[in-house]
Amino acid sequence: MLFLDFLAALKQGYTDPRASARRLLARGMTLRDCALMAVLALCIMTLGEKLAGLVLDGGAEATGLPMLVSRLALQFLQLFVMATASHLIGAKFGGRASRTDMAALAAWHLVLQAVLSPLQVIAILTAASGGAGASVLVLPLIFSVGLLIWVYASFVAEAHGFKRIGPVLVAVFLGFMALGVMAQVVLQALATSLGGMPPPPP
Repeated sequence: MLFLDFLAALKQGYTDPRASARRLLARGMTLRDCALMAVLALCIMTLGEKLAGLVLDGGAEATGLPMLVSRLALQFLQLFVMATASHLIGAKFGGRASRTDMAALAAWHLVLQAVLSPLQVIAILTAASGGAGASVLVLPLIFSVGLLIWVYASFVAEAHGFKRIGPVLVAVFLGFMALGVMAQVVLQALATSLGGMPPPPP
C-alpha cells in the first residue's frame, strides 16, 4: 500500500505539480524530512544508473564509498541552493513561501528527477557511443528535462502564491542551467580524482 501511495504521489508530481505542492506543504515537512528525501533521491538515482549500465553493456561499474559520500554532499548542496534561491528570489516579488517550504519542494523535486535519471543516462551514453537508438532517445530526454523544469516552476509558483507561471518558468530554466553546469563540473572532477563512475546528466 505504501509503495502504491508513493507511485500515486509520483504521478501527481509529474501531471499536476501544483496539487502535488499543496499536498506536500500541507504535511508540514521539517528539514529532517527534506534531508531524508534527498538521500532517497540519491539511492534511486544510483540504482537507476546501475540498471542503465546493465541495459547498455551488461554490467554496472562499482561505485566506491568516497564517490557516494561526495555525491551525497553535492545532493545536499543542490538542495540548499535550490531552496535558498527560490525562497529569496520569490520573496523579493512578494512570495509567501518559507525557506522550509521551498526546501521540502526542492527535495521532492530531487526525487522526481531521480526517477527519470535512468532514461536520461541511457540516452546520453547511447548518443555518446553512437548507438542506433540515440536519435530515438533524444526526444524523451528533451521532454524529461522540460518536464522537470515545468514541475519545479509550478512548485515555486504554488508555494509563493504566484498565479502567472511564465516569469517563474524563465527564472527556473536559467537557474537549472547554472546548477547543471556546476554539478557537471564538480562530478567530473570527482569522477576523475576518485575513479568513480561517469557523472549523471545535469
